[in-house]
Amino acid sequence: MASLGDWTSYDEVASTYDVVAVPHYFRAPAERLISALDVSPNDDLLDVGAGTGAVAAAALSSARLVAATERSWPMLRLAMRRRVVRCAAAELLALPFPARSFDRVTAGFVLSHVTRPADAVREMARVLRPRGSVGLTSWALGPSDGEAGLAWSEVAREFAQATTLAAEIGRALPGEEVLKDLGAVEELLTGGGLDVRHRERFRFSISISTADYLRSRASAVTSRFLRRTLAPAAWRLFEARVGARLSERFGERLELEAEVNLAIGARRR
Repeated sequence: MASLGDWTSYDEVASTYDVVAVPHYFRAPAERLISALDVSPNDDLLDVGAGTGAVAAAALSSARLVAATERSWPMLRLAMRRRVVRCAAAELLALPFPARSFDRVTAGFVLSHVTRPADAVREMARVLRPRGSVGLTSWALGPSDGEAGLAWSEVAREFAQATTLAAEIGRALPGEEVLKDLGAVEELLTGGGLDVRHRERFRFSISISTADYLRSRASAVTSRFLRRTLAPAAWRLFEARVGARLSERFGERLELEAEVNLAIGARRR
């Protein structure tokens, strides 16, 4: 068995994430979030857990200043290529900014990754100015939740026990299932002392080649775990088998549907 290391880190998959996942899965929700936040030219915006800068880049044309934090330095370097130049490597629970520094704070699909999301929202509220807003998104139905995702998971369970996969995914994404509920996202805002002023669940379509879907899944949590636990030959066999399974069932292109929870909370004073 290979050494596990920190398989939950995005450092080694940042490039694939940026090239495949961002344009197919994250750009449209990022644009919807910035629009719903009503970002103005007088606003300073902070995007936390920024990844490679999808949300931050979407705000560049609207905000006066855009800053981004992310724990993965390789991800931040790619955000900088999107002209998000004010970047800091930081944890969500310890943002390196004084209180009341920003008019808008965003967290796109990141709270599912933390064990204390309520504390993370309180930290976001700390750096928010009076009458400022926090915007959150989470997957209600993610790109891996449809038929293609089920087929992919069938093959994964041929290489690792289902209970082990579930436990490890739960460790890496402790809030994934809970935050599929829009009400749970709203509760995080109210628990952070914010008034919910906007809530929606929206659907969007994803057209992606089967090859790119497989590349995106190779950078996702389950694949990162399998790659660290399987012997190299077993990993190559898994890649070949899952590629053949999806190509056989779905052909060269996938048409997916995703649903996103979006909620915005405003500071009371």
